[in-house]
Amino acid sequence: MKRALRILALLLLLSLACNLTRVLQNERGAAPTTVPQVQPPCEGGGCEEGEPTPGGGQGVAGTGSEGLPGAGKAGGLLYHLAEWAAMDMALPGMECSTLNFMRLDDAGLAWPEGGDDLRLELMDHPLTPVAASTLAAYYYISAPEDPTREFMGARAPDWDVPGQTLWRASFTGDGAQALVSPGEQGFPGDVLVSPGNRYLVFPLTDPSQRSADPTGGMVAPKQNPFLTDSSLGVLDLASGASITVLDARYNRQLFRSFGEFSSDGKAFYTLMREGDEFRFVRVELSTGEMTDFAKLFPEFPWGALDWGAFFPTGMDANYADFSLAPNEERMVAFKNFVSPDMSNVCAAQVRHTIWVLDLEGNTLESYPDQPWEVNALAWSPDAMGFAISLQDRGGCYPEYLQARIDRFDRDGTLLETLVSEPESKIIRVAWSEDGQKLAYDVYGMDYVGRLKLVEASSRRVQEVINTQDLGILVSAQNPITILLVGWVQQAD
Repeated sequence: MKRALRILALLLLLSLACNLTRVLQNERGAAPTTVPQVQPPCEGGGCEEGEPTPGGGQGVAGTGSEGLPGAGKAGGLLYHLAEWAAMDMALPGMECSTLNFMRLDDAGLAWPEGGDDLRLELMDHPLTPVAASTLAAYYYISAPEDPTREFMGARAPDWDVPGQTLWRASFTGDGAQALVSPGEQGFPGDVLVSPGNRYLVFPLTDPSQRSADPTGGMVAPKQNPFLTDSSLGVLDLASGASITVLDARYNRQLFRSFGEFSSDGKAFYTLMREGDEFRFVRVELSTGEMTDFAKLFPEFPWGALDWGAFFPTGMDANYADFSLAPNEERMVAFKNFVSPDMSNVCAAQVRHTIWVLDLEGNTLESYPDQPWEVNALAWSPDAMGFAISLQDRGGCYPEYLQARIDRFDRDGTLLETLVSEPESKIIRVAWSEDGQKLAYDVYGMDYVGRLKLVEASSRRVQEVINTQDLGILVSAQNPITILLVGWVQQAD
């Protein structure tokens, strides 16, 4: 009995560790109220004397013309450095090692053509990957104290650590400016930036407003989709105007499960809590006006969705992710499942289900019980298909690592495997603006993090940068890897 309980506890830890990696991933009601503690941004000509806080955004390589990096280059790859901790799990009759996310370090910008690479030094202790869509500026959240804590024998972030602040910094190294600080409505718990760097969206989280938790406290608040401890803040970076919506109907997991911008950058799509239910909504970023998907797509059979499959209670902490096609005609969701093997907990079997919501044809298709687990999904820019990164979990760290990227058509039919990475793990993928290349991060049994590109037509793979290029020492116990954030374009 004790052995079974230990194994169940380990499975929960492994499930949470998997969910933690997806915390780091993402792309693009009531009358609105003003967001508290928001400082006016100083885009364009830079901040006035006394506004910036020294220590943010320090590029350590050369820049292009007009002070911006990569002059004349089409698009750069923004990345973050992540530190992990290998953990030995001693169980009666078996030994197992797993790799747990521990903290984010600094960030960087690399160019597929080479040269003009930047290392971005961030304020304090980062709690989110950097966010940017152009080279005008980048944004992130950090806290003054180290957020890592002991949890079930492992070091992991405390996502509620005090003092979380949303920063703006320049790629030219002009310093960092605090945009949103903790206030009466809570602290900024995550951040995304719209196309063109026009709007910032972020959950404002107030731990005192937490509702009843059907998981019984087994899931950390940042990964818990059932809470109502947050609102959604919107900051217009052009005017400095700010609003909040979804007050006490939101949480940080919903922001990550479904948080995407419209192609024109004027709206934000996400999920909200309505009593014990979930709803898809579109938020107009200029006004805060909200529209339910049931009104946007009235013919779709929304009642056929099984929310219990997307967001189960109990020991299963692997929740669904959703992604809307750029033309808004289809939505894809995926959900991972872990099946314990009581004779060898290190070789737990992983499967996934994919759902395709055809919002144009008003149909719902599911592809259940697919092998391996999905780490990320990215629609192609033309909305004709999507790519997913997958991994096997059939053994102990690091031997269990097997990874690949598959490409599907828009209806969920597998077209091809774009790339395979034996004895490796791929977390994040992102298409180039022209849809010709797919960027991805990968690390393997040599404990070196790499940023790569694969050409969609030829499947030729190019390595852009790795952690050894950055002067980072190899460590089997605390490896540092590269986490892809996405593509950034030249500022207008």
